[in-house]
Amino acid sequence: MAKQGSRARPWLLTALILLGGLLLLIAASWAFRRPLAGWAVSRWCTSQDFVCTLKVDALGPGGIEVRDLVMTGPDGSVPLQAAAARIDLDWPGLLQPQPRRVTVTRPVLRGQYEAEGDTPVSFGGLETLIPTSGAPSADPPTVAISDARLELSTPAGPLVVSGQFTGRLPYEGEVRAEIEPVELNTGDERLILKTGMVDLSFSGLRVDGDAALDLVEVEFEGLSVRDARLTLDMAGSLQPAASWTAGIGRLAYRGMSLTGADFSGEMKARGPSLGPREGALSGLDSLSVSGTVETVETAFLSAGHSDVSIDLSREGKDQLMADFALAGKVDGHV
Repeated sequence: MAKQGSRARPWLLTALILLGGLLLLIAASWAFRRPLAGWAVSRWCTSQDFVCTLKVDALGPGGIEVRDLVMTGPDGSVPLQAAAARIDLDWPGLLQPQPRRVTVTRPVLRGQYEAEGDTPVSFGGLETLIPTSGAPSADPPTVAISDARLELSTPAGPLVVSGQFTGRLPYEGEVRAEIEPVELNTGDERLILKTGMVDLSFSGLRVDGDAALDLVEVEFEGLSVRDARLTLDMAGSLQPAASWTAGIGRLAYRGMSLTGADFSGEMKARGPSLGPREGALSGLDSLSVSGTVETVETAFLSAGHSDVSIDLSREGKDQLMADFALAGKVDGHV
């Protein structure tokens, strides 16, 4: 009788076989989840003409953690590598994972700068992966990047910037970056930088922070500068504004030269909604300069130790007016 009951319910045996096979498949997928994740990433990279290698350390509902990530471009270059990266996930709905935090440790981004062309800066093809349309997420993840390094090849020589970033792009963030000592040369043009630093935070259109450059030498389109230190302190306002200082050992430009300059001042930029304009001062709303110089010479005067003040401001939309004052021992000549 029991034998006949089993024959009367063949679907039960079939269901048990299917259920056992499903459980075995789930167990195998979970056991091999890390190799499968590495394979999926490699497949995606291949579809984008990149070769990716990485090691998956952790994978689960809470996120994924990888190390030793290396992306190789179609030309054989390595535009991106990182010691480690982690994506933490939230699940606001069924089968709806949402990145909550992205952490990247010791990434290296390599690019190339060319003055000519539609895209002067390229990163071995990585720039083609950035979406060019669509609104940003209303709730972007927090991104934390530490010990980052940007290596940029230019016609004048290599430029290296290191730093860190924390924030929620594109809405807010904090960035600190340092430019390594560099000497760039292109024929008669030259830049020798001793140190460079940027430390700023932004929230929407508000930017707050400071920057500093310590220049040994600059030769560029008739401008010659020696031993200059520039500092910039940006105010956190909707209209871009900053106070600044400049100490210059020597400066020469188009028939004017000065030595021993010590300046400070403030500047305000015009709002970004005014549209594109031409000219070096087109984006300037006002500029004030005050300080002293040891010597100053132009085609029509020379002076020893003097106090200098310059005020630039706009009257109306386009007209930029200037007031200039020089107080000291001045000799005029033709």
